[in-house]
Amino acid sequence: MPERTSHPDPVPAQRQGSASLFLDKEGRWFHEGVEITHRRTHLLFSKSIRRDPTGKYSVHVGPESAEVIVEDAPYTIRSVTILEEPDGPPKDYIVHLNDETQERLESSSLVISEQDVMYCRVKGGAERARFLRAAYYQICTKLEYNETDDRYWLPCSDRQIQIHRDGTANR
Repeated sequence: MPERTSHPDPVPAQRQGSASLFLDKEGRWFHEGVEITHRRTHLLFSKSIRRDPTGKYSVHVGPESAEVIVEDAPYTIRSVTILEEPDGPPKDYIVHLNDETQERLESSSLVISEQDVMYCRVKGGAERARFLRAAYYQICTKLEYNETDDRYWLPCSDRQIQIHRDGTANR
């Protein structure tokens, strides 16, 4: 049986208020400060998270719902599939999310924060997703630098994917 882990930072438990669920920046779920390690529960929550018009998050399962405090982004990018071409730049980049869905990396949505954390837009552009380290390192293997513009970008056979600094692209 997996060991029960408490969130290493006591602040999130204090910020929760009435919410008993917490989603940390690494995509780990916590209930009342204890990490949820059961894979199917973790996946169910990841697939069931929704944002209301006021910007608050909750998990909806059947008729039940519970408020969620989201530390950073509601989705995380676990890995990236780089669709290589025999000659030339990659054909495309597919991101794999924590809810086990896959999406094509959108051209205008790649952002690096001031803390050098990479994000992109997912779910039709409606939500922000944080790249976890493994996915970040995968994508960095393809980065190219343009000295003239002082910008990094990802080559792609049908487009260039510009990497913006936070604040220069839509959040």
